[in-house]
Amino acid sequence: MNCRNCYPGSLDYNKIAGRIVVCVDDDPNISRKIKKLVLQDARAMGMIFVSENNRDVSFDAGAFPFTEIGNLEGHQIFQYINSTKYEISLTMTVNVKCIDNI
Repeated sequence: MNCRNCYPGSLDYNKIAGRIVVCVDDDPNISRKIKKLVLQDARAMGMIFVSENNRDVSFDAGAFPFTEIGNLEGHQIFQYINSTKYEISLTMTVNVKCIDNI
């Protein structure tokens, strides 16, 4: 579950560089800002943040492409990602890009 939350040290940077990454907010101990910095360091192209918490609180992602969606929309994105064998623009599935699951 660490990579699902985009914890520092949980992602394989080689697999997410140049991609849009989906991060969930199951554990609010790691802020949106930290998750964004982790992805920037990994050279990701952007982040889709799935959360119901603090959606009404603005977040300055700077120049890093960022969007925040609710749990229903996040579930729909994960269903789509897991339903296709072809590479798509949203390529991170929680059980593929984790260092601890390789």
